[in-house]
Amino acid sequence: MKKIIIIIIFLFLITGCYNYREIDLLGNVTSIIIHYENNEFKLTIEVAEATPDGNISYLIHTSGLSFERAINNANQNYHKILYFANLDLMLLTHDSLNKIDSVIRYINRDLHFSYNFNLAITNDTKELIQFVEEYDAIFGLFIRQIMNNNYNNRYNITYLNFLNDFVNKNRIIIPALNINDEQINFNLIEVQS
Repeated sequence: MKKIIIIIIFLFLITGCYNYREIDLLGNVTSIIIHYENNEFKLTIEVAEATPDGNISYLIHTSGLSFERAINNANQNYHKILYFANLDLMLLTHDSLNKIDSVIRYINRDLHFSYNFNLAITNDTKELIQFVEEYDAIFGLFIRQIMNNNYNNRYNITYLNFLNDFVNKNRIIIPALNINDEQINFNLIEVQS
């Protein structure tokens, strides 16, 4: 009888969520710009936060010899745990396409990424980052809405679409995002897998 009582008490004491994280401790990543230069990944990560005055976003600039190291550096330098499940947009530069394998490997094995974020390529990261810094709303969400609301949906390329084409060695077409005179323009380009 004592064993049963001890087991029942023990079951009540050990139940719970071992991996539970308070929502206040998570930084919701809405967009990420990936650039590869001088044998180093350079990331600009937009983190959205809800405040009593409305939603605001912060930019985190980080780098690392690998994509994983750059993400870990960002996590160490931010006061919250970066949470990528709500990612709206991933922007790649042409230089980072050469290292896309390591990005894909990290995303596919990390449980905090979803596969339905939009993907695009950009040429001028400095101008784009300056635009994001000056933008009043959450940039990643804004671009995703543009891509999703496109009249023929041709710019709505998700990571899952990209991954499918990449793995199957299909023709890969990705929207290219350019900013000219504070105007956002899209066109489609083909990249090599």
